Amino acid sequence: MHKGHADIMQILLALAVISAEIHTARIHVLNLRHRRDRLASIVDLLSNASLPPTWDMDVHRVDAVTPRGTQGMQAYPHWRMQNSHNRYGRFWSRPVTHGELACFASHIRALHGVINEPAAMSMVLEDDATFDPATFIDKALQTQRAVQLADPQWDVIMLGYVNMDNRTRDTGMGYSTLGYTYQTHAYLVSPTGARKIAEERDWRRDVTAFDEYLAGASGDHPRTDMNNLYGSHLRRYGATEQLASQARNDNWHDTEL
Repeated sequence: MHKGHADIMQILLALAVISAEIHTARIHVLNLRHRRDRLASIVDLLSNASLPPTWDMDVHRVDAVTPRGTQGMQAYPHWRMQNSHNRYGRFWSRPVTHGELACFASHIRALHGVINEPAAMSMVLEDDATFDPATFIDKALQTQRAVQLADPQWDVIMLGYVNMDNRTRDTGMGYSTLGYTYQTHAYLVSPTGARKIAEERDWRRDVTAFDEYLAGASGDHPRTDMNNLYGSHLRRYGATEQLASQARNDNWHDTEL
């Protein structure tokens, strides 16, 4: 065979190997030990999830923290506001709850898993997240690819969230920029983003609810003190459609119950 043809064949073979490489979607599911019902429900959804070719899934259960496990954590002492905005009043006019502390610590556990076992796609799910298994993983990957093209240094991509103001914008490129949002039941996170949250500051001090933290760490919180407290350094984006919702039918963290 002519050397030039041999070189071309080697290149084509190498490309074929690369295209056939199996990529892993690693899912970190937050679950309290006694909530086997919730674990079974979300594992059933994930087991029926459709995966694109050359992708597989690795599901990790993360042992969620209870209020007993929050010793040493300090709530943000200036969280409570006497004259808070009407829309947020019921959250801002009371102290940070034990369940919110436990929820925050649980997410930190999941993020350490992302740091220790990086994957082509790392997702964190709370065990009461619900989604369409036929499209969920594929649409999450499409969103990650779109964000990656626009911002290779992205940190967090919210897959399910509640808009709390009018600043969220569909970019028209397969993802949205976010304003102030609530809920953290489903998101993608890069290893760099996980380190920013879990390692770049003492996360045990000045703790609020995790969704309030993400908004402040992204500079998108309506309260200046929150943006200043958490550094406004996260590069956070969102799916253009709600890919996951929260099955919770009350306003309490499971760790409160």
